[in-house]
Amino acid sequence: MKRIKEDERSSEKRSSVSKNPASVKSHWGQYWQDLQQNKKGKSKRKITAVWAIRIVFVLVMILLCALLGYLAYTLLYEQEIRMARTQFESITTRAMIQAKDDLRSRVWAGITLSNMVSELYPNAEQWPYIEWQGFENAARNILETSHGEDVGFVPFVDPQNLTEFEDFAQNLYQMIGLPNNTAVKSWGFGVWARDRSVNPVEIYHDTTAETPYNSPYNVIAPILRTDEGFHPVLLFNVHSQAFTGNAIDSILTCSERRRNRYQAEIDAEKDSLGGRFPTMPPNQCGAFTDIFQNNKLGGRWTVGNFNPIYPRNDPLKVVGYIPAMTPLDNLLENMFPSQVTGINAVFETGTRTISFSIVNGHANLIGEGTHIDHDDHTLRTEIELAEPVEFFSTDDGLNVTKKLVLSLVSNEKFYEGYRTNGPLIAAVVVVCSILLTILVFLLYDFYVRREFNAKQHLLEARRQFMRFVSHEVRTPLNAVSMGLDLMQSEVANALGFDSPTTFRANYEMVDDEAFEASQRTMRSSDQSIDISMSSSNHNMRKIESSSSLEEMGDIKISAMMAKSWFQLSQEIQGNAQGAVDILNDLLNYDKIEQGKLILSLEKVAIWDLVEKTVMEFKVPASSKKVVLGVAFGEETRTAPRAQYLSPEIRKLSVAGDPVRLSQVVRNLMSNALKFTPSEGSIRVQAIYVPKGSESPEEHFELQEGHVFTGCHKGCLHVRVIDSGAGMSQDQVERLFQDGVQFNANELQAGGGSGLGLYIAMGIVMQHKGTLQAKSDGLGQGTTFEMILPLWDITSDGKDEEYDVELCLPADHDEGTTSPTSPSIKLPKSKLKVLVVDDVKSNRKLLRRILEMKGHECHEAEDGDDCVAMVEATEGEETPYDSILLDYEMPKMDGPTAAKEIRCTLLDDGVNIIGVTGNVLPEDINFFQKCGANAVLSKPVKIAELTRLWEEQGILAKPGETGTVGDIRIHKV
Repeated sequence: MKRIKEDERSSEKRSSVSKNPASVKSHWGQYWQDLQQNKKGKSKRKITAVWAIRIVFVLVMILLCALLGYLAYTLLYEQEIRMARTQFESITTRAMIQAKDDLRSRVWAGITLSNMVSELYPNAEQWPYIEWQGFENAARNILETSHGEDVGFVPFVDPQNLTEFEDFAQNLYQMIGLPNNTAVKSWGFGVWARDRSVNPVEIYHDTTAETPYNSPYNVIAPILRTDEGFHPVLLFNVHSQAFTGNAIDSILTCSERRRNRYQAEIDAEKDSLGGRFPTMPPNQCGAFTDIFQNNKLGGRWTVGNFNPIYPRNDPLKVVGYIPAMTPLDNLLENMFPSQVTGINAVFETGTRTISFSIVNGHANLIGEGTHIDHDDHTLRTEIELAEPVEFFSTDDGLNVTKKLVLSLVSNEKFYEGYRTNGPLIAAVVVVCSILLTILVFLLYDFYVRREFNAKQHLLEARRQFMRFVSHEVRTPLNAVSMGLDLMQSEVANALGFDSPTTFRANYEMVDDEAFEASQRTMRSSDQSIDISMSSSNHNMRKIESSSSLEEMGDIKISAMMAKSWFQLSQEIQGNAQGAVDILNDLLNYDKIEQGKLILSLEKVAIWDLVEKTVMEFKVPASSKKVVLGVAFGEETRTAPRAQYLSPEIRKLSVAGDPVRLSQVVRNLMSNALKFTPSEGSIRVQAIYVPKGSESPEEHFELQEGHVFTGCHKGCLHVRVIDSGAGMSQDQVERLFQDGVQFNANELQAGGGSGLGLYIAMGIVMQHKGTLQAKSDGLGQGTTFEMILPLWDITSDGKDEEYDVELCLPADHDEGTTSPTSPSIKLPKSKLKVLVVDDVKSNRKLLRRILEMKGHECHEAEDGDDCVAMVEATEGEETPYDSILLDYEMPKMDGPTAAKEIRCTLLDDGVNIIGVTGNVLPEDINFFQKCGANAVLSKPVKIAELTRLWEEQGILAKPGETGTVGDIRIHKV
């Protein structure tokens, strides 16, 4: 009853408007005026806002001139400082890591040599009389891998055994071929040292092991071998000078503590190993020297690393060491890229500091001391290359190695590489360019507006071109399509079927005998008769004899000829639809790319939709001699028709757009038929796959604001399986991309836009489904599978209502208790339709088709005639129920006519359906804003028009209209 009250209020409004049209404007008239006023108001506000922005921009630019100049200078200057600091951190971090790795590599070179000699001469009794054949080669190989420069071999000699050791050394040098003057001084051959207490420094024969720095150890450490073979430093007592002797004392002290730490453990393990020494921990007690000038390397500042030697069979006794020397400039050589300048490298040990300057990646000696001028921008970073470590320390502790610290400090030259005149130039440019910027802004604004207008004109030209192409292609195809529809309907009627759809479903059942019997019966009687098909015993509907059959006279028409006409018309219509499909593909492609493809959701009887769409291809498949098979149901049980499905499965629906879903199925079918050769086959399977678990109810909003509630019950798998050309795996992977066509000229004669599957994929994805394809290879056929969710609709969101039309007498008194509202309009089974089109053939064909459906039709040639005819029926009892209004017409076009009807004639009750070849979204929206209830694209499909009328409550659905007394009841 709610629907009745709403209609009563609407009728009262129309009644009041008709009584006082001068005082009250129609709904559509007011809407159109408001629309125009809103456009003008928005345009004025937009212009005012643009000029306000321009003025504010100029004022802000002037006021911020000084501030921007200052900020530009400050920010750029700070940016240069930050960049320099960032680069300094990056450079020095890499350099520090490189320096520590290089020093570690050289330390391990000495450790390797010490381990090597301990294995070659494992018995302590052999020492210090070690020949070590091939020492020079081993040392040079180690130096190459560690990038070192100086390494030697130094045994520890007891002063009591010095004479014997000197004889051994002299024989060794003669044996390995060193010059006769090797280690020969003024007094002769022997171990020597320097007396630095006198000037000039004297060289003397060192036989006592006494040291000027009071070493606690009475030991001589002569350089027995060097990596160069002969060298003047051979047999020099390294223990005689403090900066190297202290490192030797550290080794001896550490080794004593090492012996005390491991002696008991080694004795116990030695007994269990049958007198053999166990494996000891890695080499320990190595020591770094202080920084000194290495005369062997030409006076270069050097730090030495001494690695003790422990014989394999007496690993607790230190018998010598391997000195590995590292020149500091050599350590710096590989630390910096060649473009680095302005960094001071400072080495410190606590007792001595040596500085280098880095210029173009190379280290240049500055001298002793730091040589650093500190300021606010001085950057510094440091790393401990060698840390003091306590080995086997007692409570008092002992540092057994020198601390070596490397500091990298920036100087003024480092910033010179990053400082530019940029900050000052930027400040000047900012200040001086304000006025120029304003001018440029104004010019830019001018050219941008001109460019924008040009693009708008180009866009409008493109739209006009699309409108022109669409209109000029669709308009003639409209006549072709409607003519073919009319021809198919009359052929179907002649064969005893009520529609082409019914004929397509029973195409194979028609034979000559049944057709001739139908013709004889129709000629002999004007009344309705039954025609029985002898081949199938199928009862066809009763038909009425038509004038077209009467005019046939004695012309002999066979069933095969009629079928041939029908088939030919189907093929022509298919080609015409192909041209329309290409236009639609272009429009749909653009919508999908922009994400503007809008679905009109409704409850879709998907089983019937699939069956109906597939049956459209039955005749084309038959003409191509392709076997078309259809199956509905579940994986284990199928049926040839959807109507044979169980009620539980058949009631399941899809929440979607039926037009778009039909488009997808139609695309899959047309592709399968296109690529399947004669004598091939196409199988279509619509299979229900139930969901494993129960799902909660969900709500979906349909078109016109309706909401339905349903449970997800599973999925529908629609498979289209053909035996056609097939595809390679590479083609399958690229199949759903836009514009893809494989062997177009060979397989499809160059037809198609290559966009169909791309669009189909977009449509299916918007339905929360999937579309996929697979093929076993070329010539093996292809399978397309569309998967859509199925819903059990428990409520469609609409209450069951009834429309009631009361048939009241003409002299009914409005004051009585009877309903007083004007008659409520109900859906009709036959409509009064006004067809408006400037093309005469389109009008005649559409009128003839509608009249075949039982509707009353009138024609108008343009918008002026349409408005005049609608105005002429204003006072009549039977005004037009619907107006089919073309868009492009001379004198007055369709939107103008619709607006005229709504605004001038104050008629907001008549149904207006636009019919247009211009299918751009803005054209359709404009048509609707002008008053059209809906818009159909050409070619016009009667089924789609009928569906629109039914949805808008104008045309009654079959079987839903009845009459009870003076009240007609229509169930909604």
